[in-house]
Amino acid sequence: MSLSSQADRTGTVGMSGFAGLNLLDFIDVKIPGQGWPARIRLTGVSDDGLATAKLDYIDVDGTDIGVVNAYLSNNPELKLKEIDCKIDILKLLTHGGQLEVVLPNAARLISNHAISAG
Repeated sequence: MSLSSQADRTGTVGMSGFAGLNLLDFIDVKIPGQGWPARIRLTGVSDDGLATAKLDYIDVDGTDIGVVNAYLSNNPELKLKEIDCKIDILKLLTHGGQLEVVLPNAARLISNHAISAG
């Protein structure tokens, strides 16, 4: 999570290791074509209790590694498109089993160190 202030309550959380879970299985969105999902920004909560979000995607066929490699080779900047979506966060967390968030101060301290629970 990045540093944030009380006035600017935004941050970044990185997620990895969801044991083969496809995050898109928990996101209600129709990405045009074969777009390559890149980033999700949570924006609120809908009336039905799902998280509302903006999904940013790259307008390139993410199912074709050759097309992706060509895009990355020829574009020094990734141009993202945005689409509204909803996310079932509770279902995701239930199926994921564990979510680890490294707090901002610790992230700076451990960026160059291994950590172990003791």
